[in-house]
Amino acid sequence: MAYMIESHIPVPTDAGQKTGAPSKGYDKLLQRMKVGDSVVISRKSQPSFFNYAKKLNIKITTRAIDQHTRRLWVVAKETT
Repeated sequence: MAYMIESHIPVPTDAGQKTGAPSKGYDKLLQRMKVGDSVVISRKSQPSFFNYAKKLNIKITTRAIDQHTRRLWVVAKETT
């Protein structure tokens, strides 16, 4: 393959600012919840909730409702 060198092509201003997958709001939901609050989540989203909870120092637990859904509880929030 032949490459053509070009000059004076500006770099887009948003280059390098895209990080990871788009937020689905799981972090905001967990931050709004208080100890003892619960929410029904999909089984597929469960790993994401655990990842966000770990980053936010929030302890959560889940229990199966059926094959596709789980109930998630906030059991502790560490304040720093």
